[in-house]
Amino acid sequence: MIRKMFTCIQKTVHALADLCFPPRCLNCGKAINESSFLFCEGCRDKITLISHPYCPCCGIPFPAGENHLCGVCLKKKWYFDKARSIITYNKTAAKAIMGLKFGGRKAGLQTFSKLKEQSSPCEDLVIPDCIIAVPLHENRLKNRGYNQSLLLAGVFYPGKRHIIKKTIIQRSRDTIPQTGLDGISRRKNMKNAFVVKNNRDVF
Repeated sequence: MIRKMFTCIQKTVHALADLCFPPRCLNCGKAINESSFLFCEGCRDKITLISHPYCPCCGIPFPAGENHLCGVCLKKKWYFDKARSIITYNKTAAKAIMGLKFGGRKAGLQTFSKLKEQSSPCEDLVIPDCIIAVPLHENRLKNRGYNQSLLLAGVFYPGKRHIIKKTIIQRSRDTIPQTGLDGISRRKNMKNAFVVKNNRDVF
């Protein structure tokens, strides 16, 4: 009974919020009818969900065939078991992501959560022992007001907030933004940028 009342109140609050602050598309800014998925019909068609086939290691999609290791993963030893992406990165996706990361558009979090629910590559992810969001340097956190990685971890795993660890890894230096850097420059930029606060938390 209490749960039904809470759900009803929640829907009413969302409806009032949509009435007072009409939801807009994360890409083009066009007014839309609902706030649970912030892409208009035209921009929704520009979002490509990653699906089979893909590399079971790095998650890169293939145009056809079955899931198999890509050429890079056959040759290179990574320090992770699986990497997964939800959507293909294009201008439409980039604008939505940059809006969350730099524009304060936290309203898009629920949209990203819905995209993750529809993502085939995420189906084979197991629930980990802990979830660690990439931390921001304290200077950037003060300017931005929030860590978008931590927010995404919360909406991607809503029932697992107790295993989301906020302080295991810390940013040891304030790096320059990764936007505009190539792969090699990004890796150099991130080198020695993080430290484990307490080794007993991860070993």
